[in-house]
Amino acid sequence: MQLLYKRQLEVVIGGKGFKSEDLTIRVRAEFDDDAEPNESTIEIYNLTKQTISSFRNEMPVVVRAGYGNDIGTILQGTIVEIRTTREQTDRLTTLQVKDVVKRKKQPVKQTYRPGTRASVILQDLMDKDQILRGQMVLSEDYTFAKGFVANGDVMESIRRVAAACGSTTYSSQGKLHFKASGKKKAEAPILIAPDTGLIGSPERFEDGDKKKGIKITSLLNHRLRAGVKVKLESEDYKGIYEVKQGMHQASNDQFVTEVDLVT
Repeated sequence: MQLLYKRQLEVVIGGKGFKSEDLTIRVRAEFDDDAEPNESTIEIYNLTKQTISSFRNEMPVVVRAGYGNDIGTILQGTIVEIRTTREQTDRLTTLQVKDVVKRKKQPVKQTYRPGTRASVILQDLMDKDQILRGQMVLSEDYTFAKGFVANGDVMESIRRVAAACGSTTYSSQGKLHFKASGKKKAEAPILIAPDTGLIGSPERFEDGDKKKGIKITSLLNHRLRAGVKVKLESEDYKGIYEVKQGMHQASNDQFVTEVDLVT
């Protein structure tokens, strides 16, 4: 636990790095498991005018955070908006960043022979569009007995194949992930307890879709993202849950991760 106080926060914009030990930086990185890209916010104080003028929309952004040598990516995407304002004597630059999957976006026309498995088609389509693959969890590796034709937008074809497998897609940290409905993942759960970073008491919630779960706050944990399993151990709740959505908040004053857990 002694490393928990050696906070590390770095923002890399277009290949140039900015660290919290040199600048005042605030990051709010949101994540969930739906198909729409998440939009996050990065605020950096007192950058030079030359540095600010070098920022451009669609420039790649990576945010890494952690403690000591245990550092990981909490946000990866591209800039969609740049604003610079004055706060008394300070210059504040705000970047809106979308967690989008980087791809070539070139139309595809490809016919796959009868008997081709979905996993083969998905990997080939991602390779053609230079899409980085995240977790691929399929309810079943569907076999296309009559073959499959991909024509037009690659992502549309990928979603069709995923749907045939009983799965959906979502983007996270610049990668395309596949989530299987109702299927438990095999990886070991992340332990969240008072002695591993749990802050305060977990609270029950119910959203508009009648989805019930537990909302928790922990010390910032870069391993927490949509779809991962959590082993929660608190005074009132114990069990295995899955991360539905959440947010990393990293700054000089705050270093936490908030997540909604569902069964």
